[in-house]
Amino acid sequence: MPFLEVIVTSVIATLTGLGVITSKLNRRIDSLDNKIDTIELSVAKDYVSKECFNTIIERVETHMVRIETKLDNIIQKK
Repeated sequence: MPFLEVIVTSVIATLTGLGVITSKLNRRIDSLDNKIDTIELSVAKDYVSKECFNTIIERVETHMVRIETKLDNIIQKK
């Protein structure tokens, strides 16, 4: 009988330990999930969409072409 008590006590202690470890891992995963959600929200709020970026780049390129044309005209006049 004492041997059975040792086994039961060991099993209970092992299961309790596994429960604590599982609980800590779940809390850590939840914490990481919250951090990722915060980053996703920040990206959605603060960064420019690809379409908007492409539109801005097109406008800049158009202005650069106009500047190059004006510079070419100045150089050709001299």
